[in-house]
Amino acid sequence: MTLLADTHVHLYDSYNLDTAFSSAFANLSRLRPDVPGPTCLALFLAERRDCHAFDRLREHCTTSGTSRHRIDTTADDRVLSISRDDGRSLLLVAGRQIATRERLEVLALLGEPGVPDGGDILDTIGRVSEGGAVPVLAWAPGKWTGHREAVVRSVLRASSPTRLLVGDSSMRPRGWPVPAPLREAERQGFVVVAGTDPLPFRGQESVIGRYGISVDAETRGGSPLPDLRASLTGATGPVVVAGQRDSLASVAVRLVRHRLGG
Repeated sequence: MTLLADTHVHLYDSYNLDTAFSSAFANLSRLRPDVPGPTCLALFLAERRDCHAFDRLREHCTTSGTSRHRIDTTADDRVLSISRDDGRSLLLVAGRQIATRERLEVLALLGEPGVPDGGDILDTIGRVSEGGAVPVLAWAPGKWTGHREAVVRSVLRASSPTRLLVGDSSMRPRGWPVPAPLREAERQGFVVVAGTDPLPFRGQESVIGRYGISVDAETRGGSPLPDLRASLTGATGPVVVAGQRDSLASVAVRLVRHRLGG
Protein backbone atom coordinates (compact mmCIF):
# COMPACT_ATOMS: atom_id res chain seq x y z
CA MET A 1 0.00 0.00 0.00
CA THR A 2 1.13 3.58 -0.68
CA LEU A 3 0.79 6.34 1.90
CA LEU A 4 -0.09 9.73 0.41
CA ALA A 5 0.16 12.40 3.09
CA ASP A 6 0.33 16.11 3.79
CA THR A 7 2.71 16.40 6.73
CA HIS A 8 2.09 20.05 7.69
CA VAL A 9 -1.62 20.69 8.20
CA HIS A 10 -3.57 23.23 10.24
CA LEU A 11 -7.34 23.25 10.83
CA TYR A 12 -8.06 26.79 11.98
CA ASP A 13 -11.36 27.93 13.47
CA SER A 14 -12.11 30.01 10.35
CA TYR A 15 -12.06 26.91 8.11
CA ASN A 16 -15.06 25.09 6.73
CA LEU A 17 -14.25 21.50 7.72
CA ASP A 18 -16.24 19.96 4.87
CA THR A 19 -14.21 22.02 2.41
CA ALA A 20 -11.01 21.08 4.20
CA PHE A 21 -11.70 17.35 4.12
CA SER A 22 -13.15 17.33 0.59
CA SER A 23 -10.08 19.21 -0.64
CA ALA A 24 -7.80 16.79 1.17
CA PHE A 25 -9.43 13.76 -0.46
CA ALA A 26 -9.16 15.31 -3.93
CA ASN A 27 -5.68 16.79 -3.58
CA LEU A 28 -4.04 13.83 -1.89
CA SER A 29 -5.42 11.48 -4.54
CA ARG A 30 -3.68 13.60 -7.18
CA LEU A 31 -0.27 13.60 -5.48
CA ARG A 32 0.77 10.41 -7.30
CA PRO A 33 -1.94 9.46 -9.83
CA ASP A 34 0.44 6.91 -11.34
CA VAL A 35 0.66 4.81 -8.16
CA PRO A 36 -0.82 1.35 -8.72
CA GLY A 37 -2.79 -0.49 -6.09
CA PRO A 38 -4.44 0.73 -2.89
CA THR A 39 -3.51 3.96 -1.13
CA CYS A 40 -3.79 5.27 2.40
CA LEU A 41 -4.48 9.02 2.71
CA ALA A 42 -3.34 10.95 5.77
CA LEU A 43 -3.18 14.47 7.18
CA PHE A 44 -0.54 15.14 9.82
CA LEU A 45 -1.60 18.06 12.00
CA ALA A 46 0.93 20.60 13.28
CA GLU A 47 -1.26 22.72 15.54
CA ARG A 48 -0.08 25.91 17.20
CA ARG A 49 -0.33 26.21 20.98
CA ASP A 50 -3.61 28.16 20.68
CA CYS A 51 -5.27 25.63 18.35
CA HIS A 52 -7.10 22.47 19.45
CA ALA A 53 -9.01 21.21 16.42
CA PHE A 54 -7.97 17.59 16.94
CA ASP A 55 -9.18 17.55 20.54
CA ARG A 56 -12.55 19.03 19.58
CA LEU A 57 -13.05 16.55 16.76
CA ARG A 58 -12.09 13.62 19.00
CA GLU A 59 -14.47 14.74 21.75
CA HIS A 60 -17.45 14.92 19.40
CA CYS A 61 -16.71 12.22 16.84
CA THR A 62 -18.96 9.66 18.50
CA THR A 63 -22.00 11.93 18.22
CA SER A 64 -21.43 14.04 15.14
CA GLY A 65 -19.32 14.69 12.09
CA THR A 66 -19.66 17.31 9.40
CA SER A 67 -22.43 17.57 6.83
CA ARG A 68 -20.51 15.42 4.34
CA HIS A 69 -17.99 13.49 6.43
CA ARG A 70 -18.09 11.03 9.30
CA ILE A 71 -15.45 11.24 12.03
CA ASP A 72 -14.53 8.10 13.98
CA THR A 73 -11.95 7.08 16.52
CA THR A 74 -9.32 4.43 15.75
CA ALA A 75 -7.36 2.05 17.95
CA ASP A 76 -5.05 4.96 18.79
CA ASP A 77 -6.31 8.14 20.46
CA ARG A 78 -3.89 10.24 18.40
CA VAL A 79 -5.45 9.15 15.09
CA LEU A 80 -8.99 9.80 13.79
CA SER A 81 -10.65 8.40 10.68
CA ILE A 82 -12.48 10.80 8.32
CA SER A 83 -14.80 9.00 5.90
CA ARG A 84 -17.13 9.87 3.03
CA ASP A 85 -20.43 8.36 1.93
CA ASP A 86 -18.63 6.41 -0.82
CA GLY A 87 -16.60 4.52 1.78
CA ARG A 88 -13.26 6.25 1.21
CA SER A 89 -11.43 7.40 4.32
CA LEU A 90 -8.35 9.30 5.38
CA LEU A 91 -6.45 9.45 8.65
CA LEU A 92 -6.15 12.63 10.70
CA VAL A 93 -3.10 12.46 12.97
CA ALA A 94 -2.47 14.64 16.02
CA GLY A 95 0.60 16.87 16.11
CA ARG A 96 1.97 20.21 17.22
CA GLN A 97 3.98 23.14 15.86
CA ILE A 98 6.47 24.66 18.28
CA ALA A 99 8.16 28.04 17.88
CA THR A 100 11.66 28.01 19.34
CA ARG A 101 13.75 30.72 20.95
CA GLU A 102 15.64 31.12 17.67
CA ARG A 103 12.34 31.87 15.84
CA LEU A 104 12.46 28.57 13.98
CA GLU A 105 9.68 25.97 13.76
CA VAL A 106 9.80 22.41 15.02
CA LEU A 107 6.87 20.13 14.23
CA ALA A 108 5.94 17.34 16.61
CA LEU A 109 4.18 14.83 14.37
CA LEU A 110 2.23 11.77 15.57
CA GLY A 111 1.83 13.12 19.06
CA GLU A 112 1.26 16.01 21.44
CA PRO A 113 4.27 15.98 23.76
CA GLY A 114 3.38 19.18 25.63
CA VAL A 115 6.58 21.03 24.73
CA PRO A 116 6.11 24.81 25.14
CA ASP A 117 7.14 27.53 22.71
CA GLY A 118 10.27 29.56 23.35
CA GLY A 119 12.78 26.86 24.18
CA ASP A 120 16.23 26.22 22.76
CA ILE A 121 15.87 24.42 19.45
CA LEU A 122 18.05 21.41 20.25
CA ASP A 123 16.34 21.01 23.61
CA THR A 124 12.95 21.30 21.89
CA ILE A 125 13.85 18.60 19.36
CA GLY A 126 15.04 16.32 22.14
CA ARG A 127 11.90 16.85 24.24
CA VAL A 128 9.63 16.20 21.24
CA SER A 129 11.41 12.91 20.60
CA GLU A 130 11.36 11.94 24.28
CA GLY A 131 7.63 12.70 24.33
CA GLY A 132 6.99 10.05 21.69
CA ALA A 133 6.44 12.36 18.70
CA VAL A 134 8.52 12.68 15.53
CA PRO A 135 10.44 16.00 15.38
CA VAL A 136 10.63 17.87 12.08
CA LEU A 137 12.80 20.94 11.46
CA ALA A 138 10.40 22.87 9.22
CA TRP A 139 11.28 25.34 6.47
CA ALA A 140 9.16 28.51 6.50
CA PRO A 141 9.35 31.75 4.47
CA GLY A 142 12.28 33.87 5.60
CA LYS A 143 13.22 31.63 8.51
CA TRP A 144 16.16 29.80 6.97
CA THR A 145 18.06 32.92 5.91
CA GLY A 146 20.53 35.28 7.55
CA HIS A 147 21.79 34.27 10.99
CA ARG A 148 19.08 31.62 11.28
CA GLU A 149 20.57 29.73 8.32
CA ALA A 150 23.68 29.19 10.45
CA VAL A 151 21.46 27.92 13.29
CA VAL A 152 19.74 25.46 10.92
CA ARG A 153 23.10 24.18 9.72
CA SER A 154 24.32 23.74 13.29
CA VAL A 155 21.16 21.80 14.17
CA LEU A 156 21.75 19.46 11.25
CA ARG A 157 25.35 18.91 12.27
CA ALA A 158 24.32 18.19 15.86
CA SER A 159 21.44 15.86 14.97
CA SER A 160 21.12 12.32 13.69
CA PRO A 161 19.06 11.53 10.57
CA THR A 162 17.48 8.73 12.60
CA ARG A 163 16.08 11.19 15.17
CA LEU A 164 15.07 14.25 13.12
CA LEU A 165 13.22 14.88 9.87
CA VAL A 166 13.38 18.00 7.70
CA GLY A 167 10.23 19.63 6.36
CA ASP A 168 9.62 21.41 3.04
CA SER A 169 6.54 23.57 2.40
CA SER A 170 4.25 24.59 -0.44
CA MET A 171 5.11 28.15 0.67
CA ARG A 172 8.55 27.75 -0.94
CA PRO A 173 7.75 29.15 -4.41
CA ARG A 174 8.06 27.03 -7.52
CA GLY A 175 11.24 27.86 -9.43
CA TRP A 176 13.18 28.96 -6.37
CA PRO A 177 16.43 27.11 -5.80
CA VAL A 178 16.50 24.50 -3.08
CA PRO A 179 17.74 26.21 0.12
CA ALA A 180 21.35 25.31 0.85
CA PRO A 181 20.55 23.80 4.29
CA LEU A 182 17.89 21.60 2.68
CA ARG A 183 20.42 20.35 0.13
CA GLU A 184 22.86 19.74 2.97
CA ALA A 185 20.23 17.78 4.91
CA GLU A 186 19.54 15.55 1.90
CA ARG A 187 23.26 14.88 1.46
CA GLN A 188 23.53 13.92 5.12
CA GLY A 189 20.70 11.40 4.77
CA PHE A 190 17.88 13.24 6.56
CA VAL A 191 14.39 12.23 5.47
CA VAL A 192 12.63 15.21 3.84
CA VAL A 193 8.87 15.40 4.28
CA ALA A 194 6.53 18.02 2.83
CA GLY A 195 3.24 19.74 3.48
CA THR A 196 1.07 22.67 2.57
CA ASP A 197 1.20 24.73 5.81
CA PRO A 198 -2.16 26.47 5.19
CA LEU A 199 -2.51 29.93 6.73
CA PRO A 200 -5.19 31.04 9.22
CA PHE A 201 -7.80 32.67 6.98
CA ARG A 202 -10.91 31.37 5.24
CA GLY A 203 -10.23 29.71 1.90
CA GLN A 204 -6.84 28.28 2.81
CA GLU A 205 -8.46 24.96 3.68
CA SER A 206 -8.73 24.26 -0.06
CA VAL A 207 -4.92 23.94 -0.41
CA ILE A 208 -4.66 21.04 2.05
CA GLY A 209 -3.14 17.98 0.41
CA ARG A 210 -1.65 19.72 -2.66
CA TYR A 211 1.94 19.12 -1.50
CA GLY A 212 3.12 16.15 0.52
CA ILE A 213 4.80 12.77 0.40
CA SER A 214 4.39 9.35 -1.13
CA VAL A 215 5.90 6.30 0.57
CA ASP A 216 5.33 2.56 0.87
CA ALA A 217 3.25 1.76 3.94
CA GLU A 218 2.70 -1.37 5.97
CA THR A 219 -0.81 -2.26 7.18
CA ARG A 220 -0.56 -4.78 9.98
CA GLY A 221 -3.90 -3.97 11.60
CA GLY A 222 -4.54 -2.73 15.10
CA SER A 223 -3.21 0.71 15.99
CA PRO A 224 -2.28 2.70 12.87
CA LEU A 225 0.37 4.74 14.69
CA PRO A 226 3.36 2.36 14.41
CA ASP A 227 2.76 1.90 10.67
CA LEU A 228 2.45 5.65 10.14
CA ARG A 229 5.63 6.27 12.12
CA ALA A 230 7.54 3.66 10.11
CA SER A 231 6.37 5.16 6.82
CA LEU A 232 7.01 8.77 7.83
CA THR A 233 10.57 8.06 8.98
CA GLY A 234 11.47 6.10 5.86
CA ALA A 235 11.63 2.73 7.59
CA THR A 236 9.37 1.12 4.95
CA GLY A 237 11.01 2.69 1.89
CA PRO A 238 12.13 5.99 0.35
CA VAL A 239 9.98 9.02 1.18
CA VAL A 240 9.19 10.83 -2.08
CA VAL A 241 8.11 14.49 -2.07
CA ALA A 242 5.07 14.81 -4.34
CA GLY A 243 2.56 17.38 -5.51
CA GLN A 244 3.07 21.01 -6.33
CA ARG A 245 4.31 24.06 -4.45
CA ASP A 246 2.72 27.47 -4.98
CA SER A 247 3.85 30.00 -7.56
CA LEU A 248 5.69 33.11 -6.36
CA ALA A 249 2.55 35.17 -6.97
CA SER A 250 0.38 32.76 -4.97
CA VAL A 251 2.83 32.76 -2.06
CA ALA A 252 2.89 36.56 -2.09
CA VAL A 253 -0.90 36.74 -2.02
CA ARG A 254 -1.08 34.22 0.82
CA LEU A 255 1.46 36.15 2.89
CA VAL A 256 -0.13 39.56 2.26
CA ARG A 257 -3.60 38.26 3.17
CA HIS A 258 -2.17 36.67 6.29
CA ARG A 259 -0.50 39.94 7.30
CA LEU A 260 -3.70 41.87 6.69
CA GLY A 261 -5.68 39.40 8.77
CA GLY A 262 -7.23 37.39 5.91
